[in-house]
Amino acid sequence: SEHTSDLIAVTTFSLNPTYTYASPSHMKVLGYDPEELAGKPGIDFVHPEDKKRLLPLLQKYITLKASKMLGFKNQELSELLEYRVRDKAGNWHSLESTVNLINDEILFISRDITRQKATIEGIKMAYAELMQIFNNIVEGVRVIDKDYNVLLVNKTFATLAGMSEEEMTGKKCYEVFSCPLCHTADCFLQRILGSES
Repeated sequence: SEHTSDLIAVTTFSLNPTYTYASPSHMKVLGYDPEELAGKPGIDFVHPEDKKRLLPLLQKYITLKASKMLGFKNQELSELLEYRVRDKAGNWHSLESTVNLINDEILFISRDITRQKATIEGIKMAYAELMQIFNNIVEGVRVIDKDYNVLLVNKTFATLAGMSEEEMTGKKCYEVFSCPLCHTADCFLQRILGSES
């Protein structure tokens, strides 16, 4: 655990879990010296919105343990969680953690997924912008795969075809909007595919 970028932490198993161990990677990733985390409540570093999700989960496990359902020695209870934590500079990091309940302690093995989440968010925004442009093109546009399946149509094309976008998606292009060129060597798709070879 000395050389990994994973954040490894152990806390007490209680409604207010406190750090009993934090790996050196906490300094590199979050700016905290592992020694300054010792004895501090882990939940204090969690984003307020995520606390609302995590606290009931913690309560559930404490109730289960109290009812002896988890009373077996060395029984592991594992959970994959995603939540945000504050670094020493006050910035929020998204963490993905494998959480294991081992006896009377909670083991967290976490990785910082902040960059990946930002990339995914960027892709979603770019896709939304692309769809906005696609749906506002004045001409009718359709996207068709090599097997003539309609994958996507814009609003103008749907209006021209007299069908909804949902009705056309997944159908063959010649079922939706046929023309004299369909099933011939002059079919637009045939010509495009022919230029590939």
